[in-house]
Amino acid sequence: NLNMKSTTQQKFQMMQSSDDYQPQSSKINIPKLKWLIKAGYLNINASKQADQAVLVIGDTGSGKSTLVNGLIGKNLATYSVKVGMKKKLMIKLADPEEIGATIGETAVSETTIPKSWDDNTNNILYWDCPGFEDTKGVEQDIANGFFIKKIFDNSSQVKIILVASANQIVSDRCKDFLRLT
Repeated sequence: NLNMKSTTQQKFQMMQSSDDYQPQSSKINIPKLKWLIKAGYLNINASKQADQAVLVIGDTGSGKSTLVNGLIGKNLATYSVKVGMKKKLMIKLADPEEIGATIGETAVSETTIPKSWDDNTNNILYWDCPGFEDTKGVEQDIANGFFIKKIFDNSSQVKIILVASANQIVSDRCKDFLRLT
């Protein structure tokens, strides 16, 4: 048992001295977490009931809000932004006065609580959910789990759309997932 403890400590020390080791903060801001969950629950409970709910989930910056705008019939427009020596294609609402899901333009997430968007024609309620691995900290990731469960609890039928960027799909981390198809 002593040898096992010493080996574990050695591995931990090696990880700490490694260039790629980045410790994760284990401190959770409980007041922030409580506020997020309360605000999310209030928004979920206040939303209209529909025959079916569709959760749009994925990592921060993967295009969830953009997809929701397309699904609810908003007109979208493209524009380009110069990033260094390259141009990056971006998408926005065609009419800046039109109300729709807020589309982020930076690496900082825009959505902190789930927002519902109606497709009145098909009686579908789309939920634009905050992203996983959010830029706002572990509290957001924990709250996201509560939000998803609450939407399931409040809905008679739920479908899920998982949004992933092209970079995520072609990365080495997704090879096992791609073999399922």
